[in-house]
Amino acid sequence: LPGMHRWHIESVGGQASSFTAEDTTSFINTIPSSYLSETLRLEAERMRSLLFVDDSLASAKETVQSAIEASEKDPIARALSGFLKAAYPTHPYRNTVNGNKDEVAALSGSDLQSFYNTYYQPNNALLVVTGGVSEAQVRDAVKKYFDGIPKGGATPRGQVKDSPTTPKVVDLPATEVGLLFLGYRIPEAKADDIYALQLLSALIGIGPHGRLQRKFVATRRAVRVASEASLREGPG
Repeated sequence: LPGMHRWHIESVGGQASSFTAEDTTSFINTIPSSYLSETLRLEAERMRSLLFVDDSLASAKETVQSAIEASEKDPIARALSGFLKAAYPTHPYRNTVNGNKDEVAALSGSDLQSFYNTYYQPNNALLVVTGGVSEAQVRDAVKKYFDGIPKGGATPRGQVKDSPTTPKVVDLPATEVGLLFLGYRIPEAKADDIYALQLLSALIGIGPHGRLQRKFVATRRAVRVASEASLREGPG
């Protein structure tokens, strides 16, 4: 039944959440360690026995459309959308994760079922467990609940590649907030250089001692600064 996964987790004092990024959907369960086995049973059930109920689908679509409408009114979200479209002329990364209202409205239960059957497979999943449990406990529970799930087919991977971009300056309509987005194309997450790029990003923009923080926020030339080396399957 809809919502039962969360109900089970919360009934033992845990928390369940999820988020979607450009390349992944992540499900996070924070639980007492004694409920590891039960939680893995629930995740195995979610992997291959998810039901798309019309009422729940309609509610979820309304939630996503409301989020899209809110982002359309947010000057930072609008600026980010324009920035992404300039950075990625043809790649799907040019779109924000929520998509647009027309696409969401057109989604059907069969569309979701097809996507689910294609990508929600054990050979396209990564399981991470941390906390007060042993490796043997995790392996035993995974074997018990996931061994019976057959391997899925090959999961399609988009091969869209943008041509190298030339420097671009995009002027967006004026808002009540002054914004500047500055970006450089970097390689995909598996590239060797990504570790150095993450370190550089941290040195430049993270924490009170980041160079951007000291140069702009500490001197009151900016209210907030941030830096991120995007980890993506394709070039970021």
